[in-house]
Amino acid sequence: MDYHTFTAKLTGRNSRSRKIANHTTLHRIDDSTIAVQLHSTDVITFHEDGRIVFDSGGWKTSTTKERMNSFSPARISQSRGSWTISIGTVSANFADGITWTGKRWTNTGDDPSKAVKLAKRAAKFARDYMSAFDAGKVPAPSNVDCWGCSMKTADGKTPMGGADHILNHMKEKYYVPSLLQRAIERFPVAPVVMWYISDKWAGTDNVPWAAGIGKEQLYKSLYRFCKAELGLAA
Repeated sequence: MDYHTFTAKLTGRNSRSRKIANHTTLHRIDDSTIAVQLHSTDVITFHEDGRIVFDSGGWKTSTTKERMNSFSPARISQSRGSWTISIGTVSANFADGITWTGKRWTNTGDDPSKAVKLAKRAAKFARDYMSAFDAGKVPAPSNVDCWGCSMKTADGKTPMGGADHILNHMKEKYYVPSLLQRAIERFPVAPVVMWYISDKWAGTDNVPWAAGIGKEQLYKSLYRFCKAELGLAA
């Protein structure tokens, strides 16, 4: 699959764009550029000269990976928070903006071992956060909260903080309610878990089985959120 393959799909009344999968559109950017757009991100951009650019938009999800695998000649594999991208026998560490020139990869990512270490830090932070939460040491939401977690970007989709902000939370062991709220917005949990949260912030006792489910699901949600904010595959 290349620029010319998708040019043939943009004809007639669909000459500018057409839907090709759920939440996924093929659209023409200009006379020499076509992109596969997932939600609002051009995850694959094909240039007439043969270059192909890959960009997760910070959302290294299974859906993003599936679209890249389905609508490009590349194959992406995941291991412990990092992606590897390959075309034929030529592989590279994934990074947003990574480009296939037709012969080699440019704008490649870091050594995967860094991602493994960072994922381990995120896992420990999420576990420690949940220990503090279960002990009643994370207060209910209030005006005195972390601005980077409380405020959102102009598109209303992501917290203002970003990767550096999450790293500071991890370093300072700074456990705030807005961080948990953002995590479950992006990675939802079961209704019974919301009950567990409500009881904790109300200062009432939890039903043991609900608390067990709550702690584990919230840990997973928070861990995935931290990884996503750090640019790791969630």
